[in-house]
Amino acid sequence: MHEVVQTGLISGFYTWGETAQYHWIEHGFLTLYRMIDSRGNVLNYDWPAIEAWLKEYHPECEVVSIMDSESDLAKTMAINYYSFKNAPDVPYAVAIIPPEDIAFSDHFALAMELMEKFDLPFFAHPTPYENEYQPLTGRNALAIPGDLNIDCTVDVSDAVLAAKFASGDSSAALIDLGKQNGDLNGDENVTLEDVTAILRMIAKLT
Repeated sequence: MHEVVQTGLISGFYTWGETAQYHWIEHGFLTLYRMIDSRGNVLNYDWPAIEAWLKEYHPECEVVSIMDSESDLAKTMAINYYSFKNAPDVPYAVAIIPPEDIAFSDHFALAMELMEKFDLPFFAHPTPYENEYQPLTGRNALAIPGDLNIDCTVDVSDAVLAAKFASGDSSAALIDLGKQNGDLNGDENVTLEDVTAILRMIAKLT
């Protein structure tokens, strides 16, 4: 986790080890394909070729046409597509259903194969988990006064790093949280006064 923070991918994590900001993959049933677009146009895919390929390479999969949006299968897959009165014989969607015990990674790989070979759309996408909606509360576990290198300890290496940074040494690169941790006197900078304060912390004089 410390290495991830150092790369700048996250700004910290809470005391129980969860990230403050992250991305998830938002998706429905990975191999579910609607047959009508938002304007009511029929989407034409080469289903005979797709089914032949599945029979050869993924015979464990079942192809199911969903004609009734109120069916149990449609509800299970959360189908909520546009109505299509002008195409009554066209299914709402076609599902390629793998075995129930398939791992997510294998189902994901199947969806990617279908997209690459037959241009079947893949509707999973990364979604940012915004701060204002996240339920986590608590203190950033990496906000530790004196810990400039973000290793969750305060020792001589932090004092050395602070001294280099305070003296303008270009090799002393600090991430924002490191600067925050190193600013012990609250002047919004890491100075020699902070170096002294860190040394006193190490010597348990404060």
